[in-house]
Amino acid sequence: MQRSKDSCSSRGFTLAEVIIALAILSVVFAIASKFMFGKRGVYKGIEEGEARMKVYADVGRILFILKRDFMSVSGEPKFDDKEQILELPIGLSEKVVYQFGDKVKREVVGGKVSYFPVKLSISDFKVKKEGLAFQIVKPGGRRAPYKGAFMYRIYATFSVDVKGKNVKVPFVSTPYTLNTMVTDCFNTGGNGS
Repeated sequence: MQRSKDSCSSRGFTLAEVIIALAILSVVFAIASKFMFGKRGVYKGIEEGEARMKVYADVGRILFILKRDFMSVSGEPKFDDKEQILELPIGLSEKVVYQFGDKVKREVVGGKVSYFPVKLSISDFKVKKEGLAFQIVKPGGRRAPYKGAFMYRIYATFSVDVKGKNVKVPFVSTPYTLNTMVTDCFNTGGNGS
C-alpha cells in the first residue's frame, strides 16, 4: 500500500519546527515586554528624580537661610538634640528658633514663622573656635591678648528623608564672631592689664 501525497502534506509540524517557532515567539515577547514595562520604569525613575530634586532644593534653601542666620549670630547658639530645636540669638534682643523634624519650622521670636516641607534632623552639632578675628589695641599701642573677638564656626550633619532613604548632608557655617564678645571687649573696665 502506498501513501497518497495528500495524506503526507496534512500531517502537521515536526517537533523541530515547533521548538524553533516557540523560540522566535519568546524572543519577540521578551523584546515587547521589555519595551512596554521598561517605559514604566523610565517614567518612575523620572518621577523619583524630580521628587529627589525638590527635596534637595528645599534642603538647599534651608541651609542657605541657616548660613545667613549664622552670619548674624550675637551670642552662643543653643541646640537641644533630643527636641531638635536650635536657638540663635540675633542682634541685641531677637532670637531665631529652628524646629527640625517631619517639617522644618523657622520662627523669628515675636515675628515671622516659616515652614519647609522637608523631613530633616541634625546630629553632631558642634561650635568650634577657629581663631582670633581681630584684637583690640588700646591707645598707646599696648596689645591686650585676652581682649579680642574670636571666629567661630558651626559643624553639623543633617539627615534628610528622600523617598524613604536617609541621606546625610554635612553642614559647615561661614566663620562668624559673637558680637557679645566684641562688646565685652569694649566694655571691660580697669587699667587694661
